[in-house]
Amino acid sequence: FVYHCPSHSNHTPVQHATGADAVPHVETPRRAECVLAAVQSIPGTQVHTSEREATDDELKVVHDEGLINFITNSWKSMHDAGESILEVVPEVIGYISSGVMYKSKKLHLQVGHYCIDFATPIGEHTATQARKSAALAIDGAKKLLEDPSRTVVSICRPPGHHALKEKYGGYCYFNNAALAAEELKGKGRVCILDIDYHHGNGTQSIFYERDDVMYISIHADPEFEYPFHSGGADELGQGKGEGFNYNFPLPAGTDWNGYEPAFNQAVEKIKEKDVKTLIVSFGADAAAGDPICQFLLYPEHYASMGTTLKGLGLTNMIVFEGGYSSNDILGPVVKSFVESFV
Repeated sequence: FVYHCPSHSNHTPVQHATGADAVPHVETPRRAECVLAAVQSIPGTQVHTSEREATDDELKVVHDEGLINFITNSWKSMHDAGESILEVVPEVIGYISSGVMYKSKKLHLQVGHYCIDFATPIGEHTATQARKSAALAIDGAKKLLEDPSRTVVSICRPPGHHALKEKYGGYCYFNNAALAAEELKGKGRVCILDIDYHHGNGTQSIFYERDDVMYISIHADPEFEYPFHSGGADELGQGKGEGFNYNFPLPAGTDWNGYEPAFNQAVEKIKEKDVKTLIVSFGADAAAGDPICQFLLYPEHYASMGTTLKGLGLTNMIVFEGGYSSNDILGPVVKSFVESFV
């Protein structure tokens, strides 16, 4: 059962700064359309289209009110101030100096307080589409509660796993997988398995001190890759969450021979912790040929992972995260993984 929002294409980020360069943004509408086409080609797929926006109350289950307000209203604040800038994006990331950090009275000038990078702009339609993306995850989780025998796929765009409780970044505004987990945790422990190329710093942070939602991530080592400040193997959770957070950082150029042992260890951790529901934060950017990533997985490897996860006998949900390759790479990767759950 697939959840999709047709108007996601209204979110068209332009500004993307990486290192010293400004490059065209890779988080484009084409991605979600390719994913939709791939899953629609799987026999028996049912697609539910939705334009519902997540409410403030739904978002506050995971996110601070200040963040929700900023994402919702910062573009209007900039527009009303007469700024000629296309998008809200920070020039400087907020920092504390001598124990203080000034916060502008103009909402859009507070961007450095809320955004963790220079690649996650807020345009005219960003907030609306981020709310709709969040709703796809929330409503997909509710559908799973009604019929746990079906795998639910939420084609969330913009993605979510870099969004923290109080900050956003990494092309992510609200944490879709975390919102889904909050809906599902009443039926027993949830595990979010993140196979996006990048570490899901936001998801880890949200559940780091909890044992009702377990987080496992297989990703590029933060020694050389975004988000740089989280994702180490020694980050194991804290307090009640100790032993419910596992990271498997891998080097550039990792192929299936290097990836499979980490994946198998992740599966063993899931088996150990009495997990009832599995949410896969699914990024297709570990695939060979992705333009901004450095792993070397192929469709047959995604099919193998999906078959193994399906064999665990859990209730399953797939939430779309990253994946920026051309359609001839992205489509087969998505189809191979999702089809293995059918």
